[in-house]
Amino acid sequence: MKRTAKHTTETIASILAAILAAILTTAALAGCGPRGEGTSEPDPRTSTACKRWSNTSMRECVVELQDARRVTCVASTVGMSCDWAHADGADKEPAR
Repeated sequence: MKRTAKHTTETIASILAAILAAILTTAALAGCGPRGEGTSEPDPRTSTACKRWSNTSMRECVVELQDARRVTCVASTVGMSCDWAHADGADKEPAR
C-alpha cells in the first residue's frame, strides 16, 4: 500500500490528537488525591462553625483564620467553596 501525503497528514494529526488528549487528561488529574493530603491535624489557631442545611448534605461554615479574618464557606460531600471576596478584612493587610 502506497502512502499518500493525505494519509501521512491524517496519521500525524491522529498522533498529535492522542498526545494532546493524554496531556490534558494528565493535567486534569494532577490535582486529584485523597482528601487532606499533605495535612495532618487542623491548625488549632483556626476555628470552624458549621450549620447543616435541611434535607441536604450541604453545610454553611464560618471559618476563622489565624489572622482573625472570617470567611463563609459552603461544604458538601465533594468539597468546599469559600467566598474570599467577602471575607472579613479581605481588603486589609494581615497583622504580622
